[in-house]
This record gives sequence, structure tokens and C-alpha cells, in this order.
Amino acid sequence: MIEKQHKDVLDWIESQAAHMTFLTDDWAKVNSGSYNHDGIVAIRIKMADNFHWLGGNEELLEVAKILSINAEGQEVSYQPPQAFSMMKRPEAPLQVLLVGHLDTVYASNHRFQSTEYLSEKVLRGPGVADMKGGIVVMLKALEAFEKYPGASRVGWQVLLTPDEEIGSIGSDPLLKKAAAGKTIGMIYEPALVDGTLAGARKGSGNFSLVVRGRAAHAGRNPEEGRNAIVAAARLTQDFDADFLEADGGLVRAHQFSGAAGVAATGGEGQVHRALGTGLALHDHVDIDAGLGQAREDVSGGVGAVRQAQEGDPGLVAAHGDPRHDTFFHDFLLVA
Repeated sequence: MIEKQHKDVLDWIESQAAHMTFLTDDWAKVNSGSYNHDGIVAIRIKMADNFHWLGGNEELLEVAKILSINAEGQEVSYQPPQAFSMMKRPEAPLQVLLVGHLDTVYASNHRFQSTEYLSEKVLRGPGVADMKGGIVVMLKALEAFEKYPGASRVGWQVLLTPDEEIGSIGSDPLLKKAAAGKTIGMIYEPALVDGTLAGARKGSGNFSLVVRGRAAHAGRNPEEGRNAIVAAARLTQDFDADFLEADGGLVRAHQFSGAAGVAATGGEGQVHRALGTGLALHDHVDIDAGLGQAREDVSGGVGAVRQAQEGDPGLVAAHGDPRHDTFFHDFLLVA
């Protein structure tokens, strides 16, 4: 038999279905791709307006600047918007951290921007599950919890970050600070189709590898030339082999992009582009690292690739250091 106080709350949750669907639909229509600064600010304001009624202490938190490598092989920086935090009863003996993210996968110029009902109970749209719908669940769970008389014994903090889909590099210090002293932590990512909740996941590492070729005359000194595509192909094979041998490691994806430059000039002033020479080839590598694998092991794998590349005197020695003591980081490697 369900006690009346529990039944009343459960009945209230049941009555919120239509509002939860409305919020999910409404929020999903606001593009908040990880690099859409204005879109993330817009969705943060919408969400904050709804969390406001919980009566906690609201705060906007600065997020660290993110460095990355663009398609031309150049280091660029991006300043994500502020994160949203709400804290209530920080003096309570039991503390709970509830984490979500404001950003979604789909950029502002992606074709997937609208929502649609596939059936009466199925809504499809950008971020409806990951994780605007999850944040709606978080919101309603807190509203329901606050109805309990015993809620005063539990303190909680909501943290909504702007850069989860690109590795949480800027939010990493905020997440660590928020987690300190908490008894329980919950992240509102979607469950599996059968309802199974994820209790842990593998770490992720993102590496940017830049290979620059060197042009040489095909008739006079071809041995001095270096083909960036050939070097990048060798580097990719070494990278994959090293991480497949690692405990639980897996290279999930390579994303190549390049910016061609002038390779040689003909006697009549014609400009030719030789395949791979004078090219800056950028490979963004996504690593899935086993939970038991230390950060040093991941960096060690990159070190092995670096050593292999240094064996070719025609290439600039690779160098770089991880900037964050977490699996979520960029490793800049220039070969």
C-alpha cells in the first residue's frame, strides 16, 4: 500500500505529462549546438525561468576558454557561454548534485532543426532525449521532491554546462568543484531503450594531429619532399594499432580535413598543386579509453606515435602536452 504522501506526489507527477512534453518540444526548437553561443544563452534563459520557481540560489558560472585545431591546422579559441547553477540548502547533511548540459550535437546550420510527432507518444527532434528531455525530468523531479515534508534534510545543486558535446573541456573545473562534498551525483542523460540506466562510462580523449608536407621539385630533389597524406596515413595506422592494444581502448573515429597550399611553380608561371605536398592535413581523433586506463597511458600512446614520426627527418618533430588532467581534453600534436 502506497502511503498517502507518496501517492499524492506520484499523482502530481502523472498530471505533469502534458507540461513536460510541451517543455521538451519548446526547448528542442531552440538550436543550442555546442558552438552556437547565442543559442545556448537563449536556452539557458528558458530553462532558468523554469528552475527559478524552485527557490534556490541562482548563479551564472564562467567557463574556461577552449582551444582547438581548425580545418586549416591552426589553433583557435572559443569562449563558451556561462554555465547555470542553482543551489538549495547547502547546509543540509545530505547533498545531491544534478548535472545536465545546455548544448546539443546539431549546429545551427544543420538540417535537423525541427520537432515532429512520430506517434502520439513519440516526439523526435534535436536534443529531445540528449538532453533537453532529461533536464525536463530533472526539473519535475525536483519540483516533486520539494513537496515532501522531509525535503529540508536534503540539499541539492543543479549544474547545466554549455560544452558537454565537445568534451566538457571548459566546464571540467566547474564539474569537479560541484562534485566535491556531494553524497550523490546524477546526470540526466537518456536511458537505454529498455530503461536501463548508465552508472558509468568509458573516458573520452580528443586529439588533434596536424601533418604538414614539404614541397620539392620532382626532377631535381624529390627525395627532400614529404607527402603529408602518406605521413598522415602512417600516423593513423600507428595510432589505431597502439590504442587497440591498450586495455579497453578504441579509436572511434578519424575526421580528416586539409588546406592545400602552393606545391610548385612551372616555368610559365603556372601554379600546380601536388598531391599532399604543401598541405596542412588535420586529423581529429576520438578515443574511447577504458575506465581502468590512466591518463598517462593515453598520453603514452600519443608519445609512441610521436616517436615513430620523429624517425623521419623530413618531418618536424611532434610535440604537445595534455592541458587537462581528465580524459576530456585536446592533445595538440604537430608532425
